[in-house]
Amino acid sequence: MRDLAGLKINQYPIIDQINRAKTASDYWVNVSGGLSAAQRAAARSSNLYNTQRNIADLLTNVQAQNNAYKAQLANAKLQLGYQDAQRRQTANQFDLDYYSKAHAAREKYRQTGVSNFLSQLQGYYANEFKRTQFNDMMRQYKDDRQLEYERLKGLFNNQNNTRSVYQIPSITY
Repeated sequence: MRDLAGLKINQYPIIDQINRAKTASDYWVNVSGGLSAAQRAAARSSNLYNTQRNIADLLTNVQAQNNAYKAQLANAKLQLGYQDAQRRQTANQFDLDYYSKAHAAREKYRQTGVSNFLSQLQGYYANEFKRTQFNDMMRQYKDDRQLEYERLKGLFNNQNNTRSVYQIPSITY
């Protein structure tokens, strides 16, 4: 990536070479004998045209090559971005799976807790019912005993306070 980012053709040294070649060509046109001033001017003009054409071709080729390097860099960045996006999507999928499993486990434990609580509540109400039933039966039994005691007391203890043959012991609760 750094290598691609650093790739660029510098056109200025090549332009200097072209200009030095033009200067040398102009020199040889000027120092060569047998040419009229018009011929020398035409040769220099031809050298200038060829130099400008060479510089224009050079700039076009350099710009095309630099654009190709930029395209390679952009494609490399796109590829890295695509790979990064793939890694993130994979990580997000893993995170979603992990979250789903954790949420399912938490929900399972919550439901287990609610079930255990309801089971304990049902046990409490069952014990409460048994205790109430036991207390009601004990009260009924005591009431029956008390009524039986009163009935027997009326039978064996007569009204004129004579001692009866049968003496009923007192019941204490």
